[in-house]
Amino acid sequence: MKEALGVLMFAGMLVPGIVIIVVGVFGLRRARSVMRRGLSWLAIAVGSWLEVMQVLGVLPYELSENTLVITALVGIGVAGLIFWATVLADCLTNERREGRERRVWARIIVFTSLVGAGLYCFFRRPKRLAELSR
Repeated sequence: MKEALGVLMFAGMLVPGIVIIVVGVFGLRRARSVMRRGLSWLAIAVGSWLEVMQVLGVLPYELSENTLVITALVGIGVAGLIFWATVLADCLTNERREGRERRVWARIIVFTSLVGAGLYCFFRRPKRLAELSR
């Protein structure tokens, strides 16, 4: 009975990672902009990271405590790098060429890393998209 419950729990925990990967793949196939492609790759990376963490947690041999922490930090770092690169590519390809906005935002993103990428993604990008729709 315990074995069946363990298999059921293992399968149930695999589902969220698989769903995130599938969403990322479908998003990648339909993506027309750099930002959507990057976010799709981010979903694929996060889903893959969840799957790896699930498998590492179930392996029959015992892992040291540091192994799981290092794996989690590497997964978070890869997801952050994909997000940062996506936002930088979106800024460089979609901002207006005239004026200083593109250079200023590119420098902010490069020198402040994830903080600058988050600022651009949540403040400047919606403003730029609103300007384009007018």
